[in-house]
Amino acid sequence: MIHYLRAGLLAAIVCIGITSCKKDAGPGGLATIKGRVFATDVTTSGNIKDSGYIGNQRVFISVSGNTVQFDDVKTSYDGSYEFKFLRKGQYDVWAYSDCDTCVWAQQKVILTGIDISDKKQTVVAPDLRIIF
Repeated sequence: MIHYLRAGLLAAIVCIGITSCKKDAGPGGLATIKGRVFATDVTTSGNIKDSGYIGNQRVFISVSGNTVQFDDVKTSYDGSYEFKFLRKGQYDVWAYSDCDTCVWAQQKVILTGIDISDKKQTVVAPDLRIIF
């Protein structure tokens, strides 16, 4: 009887161990997402005043389909950003852009989807292009 209990307990531990090893997207891995933010300065009449990669711009990340961010960073002086220590999965990376045509001068979300398929992968995201 005790032998059967031990075997059952061992089988339960193995099943729990196997299912708990699957990790969902999010922080806690070895992968990296990096990219740059390109900004265009537009006058109220719609003319381009200046453009280039912008520093000190906040960039956010969430698990794809989830609107709640789990991290944010500010771009470096050259417009670059980096999110490290991510697990495999799908992510949304975004920044906010001015929006002159939006109601009440709200900001517009500039979002890109990123897929990390390897646990040590570094993904270079397309430029996030904002207006300010």
